[in-house]
Amino acid sequence: MAEIYDTDRFGELYYASREPSRQNLALGARYLNDLFAFYQVPFAFLGGWAVYLRGGQRRTQDVDIAVATTMENLKAILMTQARVCFPQTHGAACAQIFIHTGGQWDQDFPNSRCLAISADVIITGNLGTPPDLPNGSEMIRLSPSIPRGSNPEMPVIDIFYQMTGKLQAYSDRQSTNDYIDLQFLVMNYINEVSAISPYLDHDQLVHWFNDYEANNTDRPDFVQFMRDMLGFN
Repeated sequence: MAEIYDTDRFGELYYASREPSRQNLALGARYLNDLFAFYQVPFAFLGGWAVYLRGGQRRTQDVDIAVATTMENLKAILMTQARVCFPQTHGAACAQIFIHTGGQWDQDFPNSRCLAISADVIITGNLGTPPDLPNGSEMIRLSPSIPRGSNPEMPVIDIFYQMTGKLQAYSDRQSTNDYIDLQFLVMNYINEVSAISPYLDHDQLVHWFNDYEANNTDRPDFVQFMRDMLGFN
């Protein structure tokens, strides 16, 4: 059975989880991948972890995942799991859980340290996630360095929802991490982003691009190329 954590226990789990290794995050993601596949619950990773699965190199502190089920069913599934810490109180759209990884929990990685990683599990259709998850996600082939289960691929939300989520986050909090993720997505998926740019929030996209332009004054030709691809001319 899962551990039910209260506010005191949350502090212990949260602060211990702030510096996870990529291996621990990957082991937690592998566990969620296998768990929801077993219960036939559609799911897809999002946020910084999804950007990492796409090839981004920025470090992230947790794993975010959207699931196409109800909170009631999600809780019923997670409460059966000994390696899960589930919140005593949570909202209707999202629950922050902690997943034990490494050591005895992942014996095929005997040198991995024991750490409970943080994961936000979002009921899809909320908090900027796709309302139709199977049609709002895509499969990404994993790098050989990422622990995986029997499937060499993991689902992530598609570029449109990845971009809209990151643009909203950057607009809200001006985080360097969100800026870096957007830069990676635009530069590595320029054709896809160009195609969806008319459907993105124009003000949010301009806001990010203005900061990008200010940070790249030594590359005027490339900045102009990006401007053209994003449809600003």
